[in-house]
Amino acid sequence: MPYGFGPGPGPRQGPDGQPFNGSGKPYIKAFAVRFESEEKALAALLPPGFKLDGEPVVTIDVQYLTDVEWLAGRGYSSVGIKFPARRDDVRGSFFLVGFQNSADAITFGREELGYPMLYANIEEPVETDQGTDINISWDGTRFLTLRFLRDFAPGVPPSGGEAGNEGTLLYKYMPRTGRWGEADIAKATLTPPGLGNTEILSIETGTGQAVFTPGNWEQLPTLHHIVETLAGLPVKAWRTATTAEAKGGRDLRDQIELA
Repeated sequence: MPYGFGPGPGPRQGPDGQPFNGSGKPYIKAFAVRFESEEKALAALLPPGFKLDGEPVVTIDVQYLTDVEWLAGRGYSSVGIKFPARRDDVRGSFFLVGFQNSADAITFGREELGYPMLYANIEEPVETDQGTDINISWDGTRFLTLRFLRDFAPGVPPSGGEAGNEGTLLYKYMPRTGRWGEADIAKATLTPPGLGNTEILSIETGTGQAVFTPGNWEQLPTLHHIVETLAGLPVKAWRTATTAEAKGGRDLRDQIELA
């Protein structure tokens, strides 16, 4: 939508109708924290047909993208929350919820791929005496802070408890108009693994934590139920955190709808 104007230019189609190359662009600065939670708490968040698979380790990652080709050189930022799961015999990381600061990125990710993205303000990293803080908020109300201490050193990405390597599992859900409570679309999709033209420039590992701050309905009218649930997830232990820099990417044209 809107219908009648032809296909909309986006991540998978440029103004000339051709895909983008993804070589050298965008530039990506990424941060991630991981924590061990409880199986029962995570299993309760899974949609029908999904099961927890592997260690109950939650990953929260933040990506800052600049020089994005499909935005004509502009950028945006993204937060993703995921944990290992399976649907039938397909194993991967279930993408529970995400936040982005670009309406265009949200629209194309939700409608074309099935990513459950919502809007939030993702602030630039702030240096503190202890390390680096990243704050995520909605209309002035901060609901998530990621903290990275000053103990990072070159390393390799940790496994994080993620099961298998078959990609990112999603549940694409759209309500049926006029028949509230029923689904118009309710299906699983999969982002296959692969870096495409992404070149990893650096990876460092260290210590990090995430702090969710629940807000009431007046503060977070459309997000308070989500933030409260995330804040209630048990944290049994913090796992290795990472920071990384990369350039290039892939357009996710190979997204799969699972039967």
